[in-house]
Amino acid sequence: MIKLYISLLFLLVGNVSLAAPVPTITYTISPLTKGAYQSVLIEMKVKGSATGETRLAIPYETELYRPQNQIRIAEVINSSRHQVVAGDSSAYLIEHKPNAILTIKYLIGNALKDSLPGFNEVYAQMLTNKYFYLLGNYAWIIPQDSAAAHYDISLQWKGFPADWSYLSSHSANGARQTFRASLADFHNAVYMGGDFRVHKELIHGKPLYLGIRGGWSFSDAEVFDVVRKTVKAQRAYWNDYDVSHYTVGVLPVKYADEKERSMDGRGFSNTFITAGTNSKSLVIGDLVFLYNHELMHHWFGHVLKQAEPENDFKWFHEGFTDYFAHAAMLDQGLFDEQEFKQRINAIFSAYYSDSSHQWPNEKLAKNYWSSPAMKILPYQRGLIFAFYLNEAINLHSNGKVSLKQVMEQLLADAKAQKRPFSVERFLQLLQVATGQDYTSLLDRFIAKGEFISLADWQQVTDKIVMGSAVVYDLGFTTDKNGIALNARIASLTEGGDAQRVGLQVGDVMVGYSSNKQPTSYASITVKRGEEEVKLKYLPSRQILVPQLK
Repeated sequence: MIKLYISLLFLLVGNVSLAAPVPTITYTISPLTKGAYQSVLIEMKVKGSATGETRLAIPYETELYRPQNQIRIAEVINSSRHQVVAGDSSAYLIEHKPNAILTIKYLIGNALKDSLPGFNEVYAQMLTNKYFYLLGNYAWIIPQDSAAAHYDISLQWKGFPADWSYLSSHSANGARQTFRASLADFHNAVYMGGDFRVHKELIHGKPLYLGIRGGWSFSDAEVFDVVRKTVKAQRAYWNDYDVSHYTVGVLPVKYADEKERSMDGRGFSNTFITAGTNSKSLVIGDLVFLYNHELMHHWFGHVLKQAEPENDFKWFHEGFTDYFAHAAMLDQGLFDEQEFKQRINAIFSAYYSDSSHQWPNEKLAKNYWSSPAMKILPYQRGLIFAFYLNEAINLHSNGKVSLKQVMEQLLADAKAQKRPFSVERFLQLLQVATGQDYTSLLDRFIAKGEFISLADWQQVTDKIVMGSAVVYDLGFTTDKNGIALNARIASLTEGGDAQRVGLQVGDVMVGYSSNKQPTSYASITVKRGEEEVKLKYLPSRQILVPQLK
């Protein structure tokens, strides 16, 4: 009996698997010189490997920001030898005694040329005597480990002014922040502090934070109200409250004229950062759809990871995000049917206004960064295709299934299996839901870039008709292919407003101003012989395009 008991106990204990402890990293961040915050000293502590060789990944980028230019390793403690790995400037090798606790001291310098960033500096390292703003992948040296590997991480901001606020993608206000995160999420995050005003509200028991600095034409309460309504609406739309916390940052950028009105935004782990001109021209209404689109990226980008190469799938990650931002706003009462119709028809009008918009997706992906006009095409194409798909799915399933339900399954897969977006899986789910193969439609309207014609629309819905639309049109061509100093007017749009107000072929352009809206006047100044002529006109033309009736 005793022998049997001991054997049974051995079997039970032998089958117990003890989970490996989560490794830790600590970072202590201090101003290099008291009262001057143009650079910081970071002291990183991490346990070295059992082999006696530990590799670290240094922030590195070959494109715009090049964070490595602002980073310098000053000292490594408990190391017998350390150096950049030959042939790989992003890797740093440390030799040490097995399992030694390593201390890596390194400096980060300020990348700004001024106290505020320009739009081309929004994601560079910002270290000033009023605030700091750092992206994780531009600030933190980390172990060269799997991106999915989790670590217990501690950040301590030491020696900064006592009245500074601190906020990050992972932790709330406080000079000491501790959290568990994958290396990918630790890097894909924002860390800010200083004169940011921090606001907090619980939504279904989960904190929502706003960090904002600078003066704006709207109050903190107004922008927080927009964020709050957006978050509540989208979580209700997807019935998904599995978000531990969410952070929104608002950061001013440099501008020269109070008429400037520009916003930019980017999503990170549980975070969205807005950068904009805090001029009088930028008003609270400019933020409403921006936040509804960008916060929808929590599902289309964070939960359902982007497919690679990224530009090949902009039609989905941006276009479908745009579609569901509109759908959620309508569903949750953030705008009514009329406003929904106006916004959708404006997108239809802009997309269908130019036959050159029928670029194949491969060409569009390669030229995505070539111009703002090119960047917007995948948004428009994806939204229109999503609208079409929803109507087709509804028809083919006899009203039992919607595109939203297909997306819910795709999102559930992403959560359960950590799979990024896949066209093959998407088409499979569409076929399961409707019994139809949508491969040819995806090929025609996305891969080949064909317009969805009125005949195509009429096969799946009676909601779309041909309608008259006013769209942006420059009103003329020049010998320099557009707006340019000393460009000569080569031709005029027949019957256009530029022709009506007296612009002539041969005029030489010396000044031009327009916000590229068909209902807003543009100003053009030309030289005509010895005379300088100033004209105002509406840069628009009327066309027939598919419209939501």
